[in-house]
Amino acid sequence: MSGKPVGAETAADNNSEGDRFDLLFHGEVLSGHRREQIIAAFARLFAIDDTDRARRFFRGDEVTLRRQLSREEAAHWYVRLRRIGMVVALRASDRGEHGTARAVPEPTAATSGTAAPNLYALVPWSSDPQLPTRAAQLARGLWSLSAVAALLALLLTALHTLLWSKPELPRLRAATSTANGELWLATDEALLPHDRSGRALRALSLKELAVDSPVVALAGGREGQLWILSEAGDGTRLLQHCVLEGGSCRALLSGTLLTLHWLPRQAQLILAHSGGLQLLDEDGQLLASSPYSPARNPSLLAVEGLLFTNAPEGPALDVLRPERTHFGEQLDQLLVLPPDGLRAELARTGPFARIADGWWITLSQIDGSAQELHRFDSQWRGLGAVTLPAATRVDAVLAWGDRVLVADFRRDHLLRYSADGEPLAPLPVSALQARRDELEQRASQIEGLWQWSRTLLLAVALLAAGLGLWQHLRARVLAQTQLTQATPPLRAPDSMLWLPVDPRRLRRLLQFTLLLAGLSLTGGTLLAGAGVSTLALGSLLLVLGCTALGLWWLARAPLDMLGLRGSQLVLVDHRGRYRSGPAREARWNRGCIALGDLVVFTGNRWLPALDTTQHARELGLLLNHSARLPRLHSLVLLVASRHPLGIAGLLQAAGLVVSLLLVCL
Repeated sequence: MSGKPVGAETAADNNSEGDRFDLLFHGEVLSGHRREQIIAAFARLFAIDDTDRARRFFRGDEVTLRRQLSREEAAHWYVRLRRIGMVVALRASDRGEHGTARAVPEPTAATSGTAAPNLYALVPWSSDPQLPTRAAQLARGLWSLSAVAALLALLLTALHTLLWSKPELPRLRAATSTANGELWLATDEALLPHDRSGRALRALSLKELAVDSPVVALAGGREGQLWILSEAGDGTRLLQHCVLEGGSCRALLSGTLLTLHWLPRQAQLILAHSGGLQLLDEDGQLLASSPYSPARNPSLLAVEGLLFTNAPEGPALDVLRPERTHFGEQLDQLLVLPPDGLRAELARTGPFARIADGWWITLSQIDGSAQELHRFDSQWRGLGAVTLPAATRVDAVLAWGDRVLVADFRRDHLLRYSADGEPLAPLPVSALQARRDELEQRASQIEGLWQWSRTLLLAVALLAAGLGLWQHLRARVLAQTQLTQATPPLRAPDSMLWLPVDPRRLRRLLQFTLLLAGLSLTGGTLLAGAGVSTLALGSLLLVLGCTALGLWWLARAPLDMLGLRGSQLVLVDHRGRYRSGPAREARWNRGCIALGDLVVFTGNRWLPALDTTQHARELGLLLNHSARLPRLHSLVLLVASRHPLGIAGLLQAAGLVVSLLLVCL
């Protein structure tokens, strides 16, 4: 054959309308297509109802699908069958009885390394002159959307700051132990009973018991009953007597009440308030009162017919009489100062308890700081300090069987000790832990919803702003570009001079791939050895992975093509769309040539595409009087036409942006 593009024979030279062609098929299918799907599409196209009959055409024998087709009909059927995946060929029809059949090879091959286009598959390029106007309108709409999303994000942030705060988690409020070994704990929401082994029993809701304010003190009563002291507001507290089986509490009195203590043998209640002490019966009736002035946060404990309470001043316990006839009379004051108490300036007593024959007493400095828990024997001799975890605040000390419980109401467990001060496993308050976990999870979900909503709005704002900028650039570029609605058909394509593919292209892509693999291996190893976080390492791999995906996309995509004929240029993009016109109407730079808004990538020193060196003189003369194509314009046109080079650049930019967001956020 000659140096003409294959597929352009005498019919094209003569430009005759009388040429006829037969459409031939040999059972071959294009790679990347599923054979069964092609057979089904072929059967639909040729109205064949029997699938087995349609499958016979794919056995490999030569089959003439259509005869005596005009040039336009032949091109139509050729393109249509190629689109569904069939490899077909055209052959000139016989010209009479003595004519010979001329085989027309498939026009996708090339001669002498020339990148010739598939003449039958080319589609004329057409442009809409209204594109710049629509792009500008779309840019304004996207910017408006971006502004609205940004304002909503700011409004949401303000509402979150003003209206949302994490809910206060429930905590322990009071604790008491009874003579029969039961343990009662009060939280902000419920009463939590425990048996002698520490096993939690059914929780009782304070709301169901008609206790609407925080509990500050508890005291046992008769079996199935409980005394509760709760905040009533305005500095006063309310005393309530609860019958637990009936699930009801009865308010008895209110005032500046401080604490309470139940006397099980006498079935009486001792109540401390700011003005003294009161002795009540189980119905809440006043039996006796005393002017004794208790400490600011007193503790009461009746032991062996005596009533002990922490002294208002000094590290001491006051001993009072609890019986009705001499109620509240002070008998003695016991100094409870350990050997090093003076050095530590321990000047106040706090919660205390009696266990076996010893005493556990909380001592602190005069301002309530530097709390220490000390043990004393029955003769009030110091036995040493009890080891407490760091930052422990002693809110209650309870004798519980042969154990001692120390409560820090900020925590969800009680410290447990043996009678001789040895630390034991803490007693968890499982109901409180479960409730805290539930509220924390709910708060985390709500907080996450706020954050995700704000992030989504910001993402929409940024995306709309970016797309608006893109449409603005597209509108500016298209406004400076000559747009035509239709491209005239190619005439005498056999006289075209098609630029060949640069032989360095595949080698350069391979070099880039090997370099990328080396960077991934080396960079990953160095960063992992340097102790870089997994997120940073993943961000690097994401950038390299997006770059590799872009290279793969470039390697598999069809190349653009450039044809020369006299003073005419023919540009064919990667999707088989062409545009022809005078070279003086073209715009160019080092790497791209454009006719109107159709641009082809001819290659550069970093990424070769077409070999322009063989015809550099002809190309230079043609483009000598052509306008320069700004690089920004070429970039916009490449991306707008979904050119493989533009797609690869977008992939790399997207990987970089996402990686930066991951690292920064």
